[in-house]
Amino acid sequence: MIFGVLMCGAIIYAGWFKLRDRFIDQEPKRWRWYEWLALLVVGASFGSALFFGNLGSFLLPSERPFGPDTAHGYTHFIRAKYGSVYGTHFEYWGVTYGPYIAWSVTVASCALIVSLKINPKSGAFPLLIFVAAVIAMGSYYVYWRVFDPIR
Repeated sequence: MIFGVLMCGAIIYAGWFKLRDRFIDQEPKRWRWYEWLALLVVGASFGSALFFGNLGSFLLPSERPFGPDTAHGYTHFIRAKYGSVYGTHFEYWGVTYGPYIAWSVTVASCALIVSLKINPKSGAFPLLIFVAAVIAMGSYYVYWRVFDPIR
């Protein structure tokens, strides 16, 4: 999963590097707050989509109870990549609806960037998206591991 994030960051940075020469002659402009926010939302939603898209592959039936275990929080039946398991509320929503919601927000925020005509004015354009994606994935991972009932 980390390798995928690094590859996506490299692709975004390479795309910016190709576009950079078009804007090098222009005088640099200061970004407005909503341009920063739009880029952060794109990065965070992209990182969320990657995390929730891969979450199902980490839910192994060998590490889960065979039936619902309300004492430990395993109350939701999830169809994961390697078999059906019982999981927590967070895992259920993450595997079932997480990728769809995150990709929808990603597409909507990318459309917002296009409508705002945000151009890659500096190296911060791809870097901001990449950093927001890594922070979102890291925060979801920490939340998942801290509140996981068995670990």
